Amino acid sequence: VSTQSTWAQRWQAQKPLSILDGVPIAVKDEVDVRGYLTTKGTKFLGNHTGPAATDSEVVARMRALGAVIVGKTITVELGFDTHGRNLHYGDPRNPYRLDHYAGGSSAGSAVVVAAGLVPLAIGLDAGGSIRIPSSLTGIVGLKPTYGRVPVPADGASCYSMGHVGPMAASVRDAAIGYAAMTTPVPGTPLEHNPNAPWQLPSPPPTHLWKALQIDSLADLRLGVHWDYFRHADPVVVDACKQAVAWLATRGAKVVPLAVPDLEAMRIAHATTIATEFINTFERNYTNGAPFAPETILSLGLPGMFSAKDLLAAQKVRARGMKLFESVFAKVDLLASPTVATVAPWINPDAASSGESNLARSTKLMRFAFLANLLGLPAITQNVGYHPALQLPIGFQLTAGHWNEAILLRTALALEQQFASKPPREAHYPMFGGSPR
Repeated sequence: VSTQSTWAQRWQAQKPLSILDGVPIAVKDEVDVRGYLTTKGTKFLGNHTGPAATDSEVVARMRALGAVIVGKTITVELGFDTHGRNLHYGDPRNPYRLDHYAGGSSAGSAVVVAAGLVPLAIGLDAGGSIRIPSSLTGIVGLKPTYGRVPVPADGASCYSMGHVGPMAASVRDAAIGYAAMTTPVPGTPLEHNPNAPWQLPSPPPTHLWKALQIDSLADLRLGVHWDYFRHADPVVVDACKQAVAWLATRGAKVVPLAVPDLEAMRIAHATTIATEFINTFERNYTNGAPFAPETILSLGLPGMFSAKDLLAAQKVRARGMKLFESVFAKVDLLASPTVATVAPWINPDAASSGESNLARSTKLMRFAFLANLLGLPAITQNVGYHPALQLPIGFQLTAGHWNEAILLRTALALEQQFASKPPREAHYPMFGGSPR
């Protein structure tokens, strides 16, 4: 109550701390929030240390601008899957169809935004964990450039690929969240990611509001690797092709591309992410911590990799970084589906025994890995629905390092054409409208 009266008084005095003053925000349970346990979706992490004594940097930045942290959201255990399952705390259900997954690993953050409970949530993304659930629940998800937003020192299980970013009800809300996350608390040093194991050159300043002016997209070069683009379910491909065609009507120049070595980069990402997971949690794994069966199975995978495999993956990564310098000399954005399918159905048996489906996880991550491996910014925007299931279909745009403004500008144009529909099965709009 005291928090509410404080921000309400500031607005009444016409002296808000920012546009976020009093706005409710949810936080994925991999990020420290003062007074809350950080469990990372497990039944044991956080219990020995107790509630966090301080906020992580990204939460502190939001609070400094007046945002009200209303709670933490369920994540996949350790963030190590893309379906959105959590055997310990229950599955965050897709608001469009409650018998379908919401996607992961930032499943809870996606659901509370899609269901209308908050306009903005914080997610983490090392293999699509912001973009996949955002796509499957029809919201906007932005994974910034690696290092643009500070990653919690103990928050990213995959420290060389973890990204913190906004998950939002609209592109403008995502832009506001992104601006807040990149605004240091007064008196703190401007370090774009002090905890990162590797660094890109310091980011240039951004001018988001100027970038969001979209009278024309005539200056936009939109790259499409069509063979890669079509590697999805036909209904997804058709919806995303319509998005490309519509951007062309707004003046964007569509540039066909042939990007080599994508499969090698996918394998390099899988090798790196699995190795970093087990490096972070090996002590818990070998000591018999009470992980869910599906997590135990996933943590066993890195044992198949050798030091030579990890070294080879980093060579592929370095080659990919150089390759995409040349790609983004030719185009401003790379377009693709966000996810190769719509939200999967939840097998009722999974509620008690869990579920591991590597083939489907690979399909869910098919278009996500590149931005994590190379540290590129990427955004997902809803562009349609499955005609029979009415499940959302996401369209992904990827840019060169530090070019989030171009992503937001283009996504805003798409949003004006491809308006999202409220979920039909679970919608509780905090700011008006009738609940479902």
